[in-house]
Amino acid sequence: MFARRPPLLLLVIFFISQIVVLSGCSAETNDDKPSLPVNTSKFVLQTAMTWGDNVLNAISDTLYTDDQRPVKIFPPQLYISEVRFIDANGDTVHENDVLFINAEDNSITLQDVPKGSYEQIVFTLGLPLHINKAVRPIDFDMGHPLAPQTPHMWWSWDDGYIFARIEGRTNHQTPPLDTLSDGFSWHLGFSENAIENIALDLPAHDNWTLAFDIKHIFSQIRIPDEFFTMNVRRAIIDNNVANIMSESFIIK
Repeated sequence: MFARRPPLLLLVIFFISQIVVLSGCSAETNDDKPSLPVNTSKFVLQTAMTWGDNVLNAISDTLYTDDQRPVKIFPPQLYISEVRFIDANGDTVHENDVLFINAEDNSITLQDVPKGSYEQIVFTLGLPLHINKAVRPIDFDMGHPLAPQTPHMWWSWDDGYIFARIEGRTNHQTPPLDTLSDGFSWHLGFSENAIENIALDLPAHDNWTLAFDIKHIFSQIRIPDEFFTMNVRRAIIDNNVANIMSESFIIK
């Protein structure tokens, strides 16, 4: 004899009950996991080259140091990399982009930054070895930070990229004369001279501007004795100006 089939209604009730049980198990499992941000966004970081409180254009007007030394700055340019944000729990969100900062472009879009509340931004002045010695500007399309720049930001295969290029005209006399008779040139490069883990506290608002204050460099050096023509490359030399550069970043 064949067993009688259960009524169709009982089968429907049985399957619904199993679905409810499985759903309940899944919910309990997910509740045990930490809550992680799943939404990402494009975050726009404002940038600026400044002389104290004044934002610089591509080629500056004649500026003056605190001791009234005249300064004219040619287009300043620099690289930062290994950018990451630190949240209130001390957790790090890594952003792998290399950022090229100059006086002409005042904003940079960071891709796929998880939405959240962050307390610090941390970055490197310069490029890490695995980037600096592995690529060339011609490897990239125009518009990419590592593509050819004007003026150029690359020395050679051996030396890699110029991390920071700050140059212009000034006066070396003491006391200074009001003439732009002398040049200055600070070129920072070579991976061992990159300045890592520059950490800046973020203001409570979310419209941040990362500024590089060139006036701060002039306020910290001895003129004309200290590195008025400096190419930090090929070897680790006295890195005083490089360290001063790393201290010239502020967040507004």
